Amino acid sequence: MRDISELDQDAMRLRVSWAKANNYHKSFATLFWEDKKKFDNNEYPGWTFAMWLGQKVGIFEDQVIKKLKTYDNVIASEEREKTAAENRRLEMERLEARKKALEEQEKKRKEIEIQKAINAARKAEVKAVKDAKAAQKKKDEVNKKRREIAKRKKAIPIIHDGSLEQLANEIHNGKKRAENGRQEWILGTMEVVIALSAAREKFISDNVFHDWLDQNKVDYKKNDRAALIKFGEEPERIRKVLEETTRISYRTIYDNEWRFPNVGKPEIIE
Repeated sequence: MRDISELDQDAMRLRVSWAKANNYHKSFATLFWEDKKKFDNNEYPGWTFAMWLGQKVGIFEDQVIKKLKTYDNVIASEEREKTAAENRRLEMERLEARKKALEEQEKKRKEIEIQKAINAARKAEVKAVKDAKAAQKKKDEVNKKRREIAKRKKAIPIIHDGSLEQLANEIHNGKKRAENGRQEWILGTMEVVIALSAAREKFISDNVFHDWLDQNKVDYKKNDRAALIKFGEEPERIRKVLEETTRISYRTIYDNEWRFPNVGKPEIIE
């Protein structure tokens, strides 16, 4: 038979735990049910749990059980609220994680789109350069064929190289200069005579030469142009004629002062 005094320490602990049941409900309940089980197992003959609880602890079993059930309900409610709060927290974390994942996916999608756009622009640029080279090559081939055809026809094609452009500019400049008084008329006419005669020598075909004149807007009348070209054959002589003449019509100067036998019909370039 065990001595009941063995439970004095438990009784003291239960007394303290009961006083602080709100804070120590779990530890109180655990100890309460453990000691009750000892009496249910008849470890202390002659004593009942209710008897021991009343005398040693100073509380009643029915009162404690009701209280514990009340606490259990409260605790269960609190646990449910904690569980719900934890579930809400986990759901928020899940939603936040999904939001971040979606944002990351969107970021990657935009990066991919930007890279695709960059690649497309690069491909377009490469294609544009390739197409430009192909177009230039085709153009060069066409020009080459035209030059070959012109060469076979023994005609010099109209090509705006530096010398022809310079001659065209000198003709225009001379013509404009000739409009500014007597002395400037002489100097300007000399520029036109020399440049126009030099330009004519660059073309074997009259038709090609006429095309070049039209293209560069050299708009002298046909007879004046023919006279100016003939003057260019003897530039020093025409200078003297221009300085001495009182006429301003090139055709009239040619007919009356250039002293060719057939003065009425100078050689005209068609």
